[in-house]
Amino acid sequence: MERNCSIEDILGQSAIFNTITEDDNISASYLIEAPSGGGKHYLSEKLKEYYSNQSGIKVLNCCIDNSKIDFTCDFAPFMAMLTQEENVAKVNRINISKSFVELIPHVGKCISQLMSQKKVYPAIFNSTEVELLTRIDRTIGVKKPVFICEEIDRWDKASIRFLQKLLTSPFHAKNRIFICTSTNKNLKLPVEHTNFSRCFEIGIITEQNMVHVMKNLFHSVDLSPDLLQKIYHLSGGNIGIICQLADLIGENESGLVNMSRVYHDVILQKLRENLNPLRYERAVEMLDKASLIGERVYRKLLVHFLQFEPATFTESVDDVVTQNILTQDVEFLTFTYRSVWQSFYEENMKNKKFHYELANCIRELMPSNYAYIADELLQAGEDRNAAIYYILAALNDYHTYRAMPTLPDKQIKLLERCGLIIDYKQLINLYSSVFAENYVATKQAICRCKDQQLAFEVDYIKAVSQINGSILQSVYAESLVTLQSWVEDDNFRLQSPYQWMRAALLAVSAQYELHDRSMTNLIKKIEQTRRKYARTDRGIELLQYDFLSKCNYCYTVDTAYLYTKEAVHFFKENLLQFPSKYPYYIALINCGANSIVIGKYKEAIDFLTEALMITEQEFISHGIEDSLINNLLIAELLGGQIQTTEEIQLAIEQMGHLIEVMSEDIISQILLKNNQAIMMCYKGDVGTAAEKICKLYSEIQYIDDVDDYYTYIVGNNYHIIKYLAGLSPIDCDSLKKIFQLHPLDHDHKYFTARQQLILEYIENEKYPDLLTPDWNILSVPKVGPAWTFWGKWLLFSDMQIWSD
Repeated sequence: MERNCSIEDILGQSAIFNTITEDDNISASYLIEAPSGGGKHYLSEKLKEYYSNQSGIKVLNCCIDNSKIDFTCDFAPFMAMLTQEENVAKVNRINISKSFVELIPHVGKCISQLMSQKKVYPAIFNSTEVELLTRIDRTIGVKKPVFICEEIDRWDKASIRFLQKLLTSPFHAKNRIFICTSTNKNLKLPVEHTNFSRCFEIGIITEQNMVHVMKNLFHSVDLSPDLLQKIYHLSGGNIGIICQLADLIGENESGLVNMSRVYHDVILQKLRENLNPLRYERAVEMLDKASLIGERVYRKLLVHFLQFEPATFTESVDDVVTQNILTQDVEFLTFTYRSVWQSFYEENMKNKKFHYELANCIRELMPSNYAYIADELLQAGEDRNAAIYYILAALNDYHTYRAMPTLPDKQIKLLERCGLIIDYKQLINLYSSVFAENYVATKQAICRCKDQQLAFEVDYIKAVSQINGSILQSVYAESLVTLQSWVEDDNFRLQSPYQWMRAALLAVSAQYELHDRSMTNLIKKIEQTRRKYARTDRGIELLQYDFLSKCNYCYTVDTAYLYTKEAVHFFKENLLQFPSKYPYYIALINCGANSIVIGKYKEAIDFLTEALMITEQEFISHGIEDSLINNLLIAELLGGQIQTTEEIQLAIEQMGHLIEVMSEDIISQILLKNNQAIMMCYKGDVGTAAEKICKLYSEIQYIDDVDDYYTYIVGNNYHIIKYLAGLSPIDCDSLKKIFQLHPLDHDHKYFTARQQLILEYIENEKYPDLLTPDWNILSVPKVGPAWTFWGKWLLFSDMQIWSD
C-alpha cells in the first residue's frame, strides 16, 4: 500500500504507528479510535503490512469487512480469519479439519481413562471458545501472533466476550499483540479502555489543511474555495467523508446542503438528477426502509418490507446500485458507505409506522427471530408485544442451548412496566425444573399465563415433563391431550409457526409411543411448515435438524441412521453459530446409537467419544449422560475394544454407578439394569445376571401400563438368561406372548424374523452355548444392517433422547 506520509502526519497516524511498532513489550494490546471514515482501516493496513514482514510473527486479521461470512452470526470476525488462514475454498462456518477424536487420542476401554486426556484451558472459556482457541493455536503454530481486530464496535456479542477474555486472561494473552480499532462517535465502547495497554485517537483535518489535503489526494481535481469550505463543514474534518463528498458532490455541485444530514441531501439530489419522479420516489422509499434493516440488508426481507412487484424491485435496486449508493450480491444489499446508511437511518429511526411494518415482516419471514421482532415492536411503541417477544427470545435461548438467560436491565424494566415480570420468572423456573429432570416439581409448579404465546410455553413444559417422567401409555396419552389444542389450531400454526412446530414434533413422539397412525398426517403438516420457512428462518432450520437428530420414532433404523448422521454434520458445520453444543451433543448420541445398531462400532465410538468430550466442557444432566455412557460401553463391547474379564467388569461397574445416580429415573434404570445383566453373561457370571434380570422382570410386572419396548426387551432376556443359568428350560409359550408385543413399530421386519428364527431354533433344540465365541448370534437370516444388533438371543438396548 502506497503511503501518504504528509496526510499521516496531519492525522497523527504516523505517531501512533511508530509508538506501536517501537514498543518492545512481549505482549500488549492497543485500541485505535476514530469516527467512521477517520482512517482506522488505513492505519491497521499499515500495521498489518509492517508485522507481516517481520520474522517469527503471524498476523491474524479478525475483520468482518469484505468477508463472505455473515457478520450477524456469532464469532464472525474470528471465523472469517480462520477460513482465510486455513485456505478453505468453500466457506464453511466452522470446518473443523480434525474431529475431537483425532485431536485427543481415544484411549478406549471404558470411560474413566478418557477423562485424563482433557486439554486444560482456563475456566473462563466456554466450550465453543475452547474450540476456537484450539483452532487458533493450530493456525499460530510456534509464531508470535498479532491480532488485527477491526471495527470491534460492530462485532457480535459472542466475539466481544471472547476478545475481552483474550485481553484479560494472563493464560492466553501471553506473548501476543492485539491491535483493535473502534468507532468513537457517540457510541459506548464494547470493551473498556482499561483492558488495553494503550489507547489512541486519530485526529481530523483542519480547515487550513484542506487545500493541501485535496492536492495530495486528488491531483487532477481543482475545487473552488466555496466548495472546499462546504466539504469541510459537511465532513467535520473526517478524512474519509472528505474523500467521499469530493467524489459525490463534484466540481459543478450547486445549492445548499443540510449539514445535519451530511450525505442525505447529496444522495437525494443525485437521484433526482438521474431518475424520473416515480422511480425517484421508489428509490428513496427503498433507501429509507433498507436503512432500518441495517447497513447490510437481507434482500428477501427488504422485498417483503417494500411490497414492490418483482420487476419494480429489480429496477429500483439497479437505480441505487448504478448510483453507487448500494452494492449487491445474491442474498444481500449493502450500503456502499457507512455514513450514507447512518444518514438515512437517522432520518427514519423514529418512524413508528415503518418499525411496526418491519416487525410484521420479520414475523412472517423469520418467526423464530423473537429478539429482532421485539426490538422493532419496541421502536414502534408496542411495549407489551415487545415484552412478550423478549420473554419468548429468552425462553427460546434457554430451551435450545440450556443456558440460563440474563435479560438486560432495560428489558427487565419493560417487563415490570407491562406487568409480565412474574410470568417471565415463573416460566424460567418451570424450564429450570424440567431441565433438572425434576418432573414432579415441574407439575406442581405449573402456572397459568393469559397471553396465548406464553400459555403455550406452560403447556409445552407440562407435556415434556409428562413424556420424560414416565413410561406409561396413559401418561403419553395425557401429554397428547395437553398438546392437542395447539397442534390442531391452524390459526396458531400460522401466527406462531415456530412454537407450533415444537408442539407438533413433541406430539409426534407421543403418538409413536401410543402406536397412533395419525402421526403420518402430522408429519406432513410439519414438513409443509418447514418448507415454507426453510430459506428464511434459521430457528426453524435448527428445529428441522433437531428433529432429524431424534427421528428414530418416525423411521426405520436404517433411514434414521442416515438422518441422524445428517444432523451431526449440520451441527458440526455450524458449531460456532450456537452458544451451546447441546444440540450437537444430542445428535452425536443418537447417531452413535444408530451406528451401533447397524454394526458400525468404530464410527459409533468416534461419535460417542466426541460427545464425551463435550461433557467435560459443559454441564450435561445425568439423564442425558446415561444414554452416552450406556451406548459407548455397548459399542466398545460389541466392537471388541472391551474383551477381557477385567475390562467387562469395569464396564459393569460403570453401569452400576450410573444406576445409582439415576435412582429417581425408572426409565433409565430398567434399560441400564438390563444391559448390565447381559454384560455379566459376556463376562461368564450368568448366575449374578440371572438374579438381576429376575428382579428386574419382577419389578416390571407391577407396571401395568408400561410401553411394549421395555416388556419385550426385559421379558426376552429374562427367559433366555434363566436358561443360560440352568434355572429353567426356555418357556416357548411365554416367549410367544413376549413376541406378540411391538417393541419398535418401524423395525418390525427385524423382530418378525427374529422371533420366527428363535422359535425354530428352540423347536430344533439349537440353544445358545456360552462356551462358543458367537453364542449370542442368530446367524440367519440377515434382513438388513440392523440384524447385527437385533439378531441376537439376548438384546442390549441402546438409549436415545427423543424429547427435550
